[in-house]
Amino acid sequence: MAKGLQKQKEYQQALSLLGKTLLRRSKRRCELTDETGELVIFDLNPPKEDPSLDHVIHISPQAVRWLKGEEINPHEARHLVAAVWSEYPAVSRAALDLLERVDEPWAREAAESARMMIDL
Repeated sequence: MAKGLQKQKEYQQALSLLGKTLLRRSKRRCELTDETGELVIFDLNPPKEDPSLDHVIHISPQAVRWLKGEEINPHEARHLVAAVWSEYPAVSRAALDLLERVDEPWAREAAESARMMIDL
């Protein structure tokens, strides 16, 4: 087996080991949008690092598309305001990154407040 393929397989196995913990943490809801249904494990860091709860989140396919650069519909993104205050740094970081891309006053205000608290 090619070295890169083996490394990817090992990474995927390590990621799946976090699954039960993420299910409990997320309560089977998207950690960014609060949706139920299909959820995926998404690593905010490049797969060069071992997956860790410090940078892995449990989210909906829609949230994955947003994180990969798809345009964010502000009406679908209201839950990001709550997610930015999550006790889990990975969730807060992802929510803040997305809020900063929403061109609405409520999103700018939430992002600014969160940044001020982070800088304290």
